Amino acid sequence: MRPLILTLCVSFLLCVSNTATAANRFWIASSSSNWNISTNWATTSGGPAIAVGGVPSTTDVVAFDGNGLEIALLI
Repeated sequence: MRPLILTLCVSFLLCVSNTATAANRFWIASSSSNWNISTNWATTSGGPAIAVGGVPSTTDVVAFDGNGLEIALLI
């Protein structure tokens, strides 16, 4: 019984920790620019730029909703 409870707890924590790392990122660049520059991204649509750590990771959700005036260059 004890190994089952431990397995369930570990599985739950892995699922929760994986979803907790995802973040929304919105493209807000005012000119054509590179994807990997933090100040081209915001946490809200049309919001202020993220100074550090703003570049989306593989777990993040990105949106190009028209508040960024130019294209993203994927290099």
